[in-house]
Amino acid sequence: MTRNLYQQFVGYLLGSTSSKSVGVFRIVFGSVITFMVASWGPHLYGLFGYKGTYPWEVYQKELANFPSVFHVNGSNAFVYICYAVLLASCIAFTLGWFSRFMALIMTILFASFTWRNPAIRYGASEITQCFLLGFIFLRSDAMHALR
Repeated sequence: MTRNLYQQFVGYLLGSTSSKSVGVFRIVFGSVITFMVASWGPHLYGLFGYKGTYPWEVYQKELANFPSVFHVNGSNAFVYICYAVLLASCIAFTLGWFSRFMALIMTILFASFTWRNPAIRYGASEITQCFLLGFIFLRSDAMHALR
């Protein structure tokens, strides 16, 4: 009796499940992230630029300990390149093209952008980064994916 209950519990907890729902969640989550990142586009220079709302000098002085790719370079050209890579990886992630690798790129760049301007960092940013970290380890491209 106990062995049967244990087998049922393990089968329920660790049994193989369909990855269809994970694929659908990837599409919905990726669409929301793509829309959020695309909304930064018209105000990219003002939000993240060298002389934006949080100038480079202040960023270097106050946020030097936070992880960001912008510690390498703070020029406007570098911001635009990182933004283009982030937006492209969001679209590729939504479509399911190398979704784990795209989730890794998105995690690094999304965190870098939100740390670059703390005025846009809020609770949804933290939750987004947690989901993106989860998608790095989750096989979400098994269903509804471009291969």
